[in-house]
Amino acid sequence: MPVGAVLNALKRDGVDPALMNLGLSKDLAPNVNPIPNIRRKKVYWNQVDAKDGNLWSAVKKLDLKLRHHSSFEGLFTQAINADKEKEEKEASQSPNKSAKTVKVIDPKRGMNGDIILRKVKYSPLELSAMVEHLDCGRMDSHELKSLYEYLPTKEETKQIRAYLMKSKSQNDAVMDLTPTEQYMLALLNVVDYEKKFLCLIFLSEYQIKMAELKYDVDQLRAACKELKTSKTFLELLAFILRLVNEINYGVEGCATVEGFTLDSLSKLSEVSTGRLLLFLAISSIVTILMIISL
Repeated sequence: MPVGAVLNALKRDGVDPALMNLGLSKDLAPNVNPIPNIRRKKVYWNQVDAKDGNLWSAVKKLDLKLRHHSSFEGLFTQAINADKEKEEKEASQSPNKSAKTVKVIDPKRGMNGDIILRKVKYSPLELSAMVEHLDCGRMDSHELKSLYEYLPTKEETKQIRAYLMKSKSQNDAVMDLTPTEQYMLALLNVVDYEKKFLCLIFLSEYQIKMAELKYDVDQLRAACKELKTSKTFLELLAFILRLVNEINYGVEGCATVEGFTLDSLSKLSEVSTGRLLLFLAISSIVTILMIISL
């Protein structure tokens, strides 16, 4: 029988596979400690082969081993209690009259909305009050945008109100709704809830956007100041102005231009080839002289 098959059988029966290394002369039965029945927490990732020359081949050669094995088991494993899991499974499958189910909106949309509401850890009534008073609380823009996706549509609004009108007890009807439906119902009591929600998102992003904008404005101011105070840049502009005036009007021309906008520099390519070559030659000479003078 292959060794691998024996090891798998030992694991299946709760016997330590390391016993295979003890030899046949050892008395195995008295000292056997069954492997604890545990479940490891899984990490789903994209695997990469440790090929020669890549980073993982070097990691593989290190042959590192885990220390403090007890800490590892406490952090990354979970003991399996078969009896308890069986009871929980039976309880979940048994009918429960008090269990909340999606009665109005699309079940998938309601389930996704319930997940978002559990993450933000605010009740529907608390959220509606925060929207009313434009209070972001502990929520960031990502959470607010996620909640914005579950604002009640016109069709959902009609369905929720129709459901409540058919119910004999309003309080019981509200309690039977899912968290997402309760959230939608609570927002219906807020005037202009959609506009206020957009204001909340804007407020949550305001400080970040202002910081980003301030950085860009500071960089632009510094660049403008450097250009305005740069003697070399001013001399270059003066040289270009003089050259273009002479190209357009001649040396003796009177109607000369006194200045130009920076976007005019791109129009220099519109001059004839001979004049452009002359301009480039002179520009190169001037640039070299500027570098030498620095």
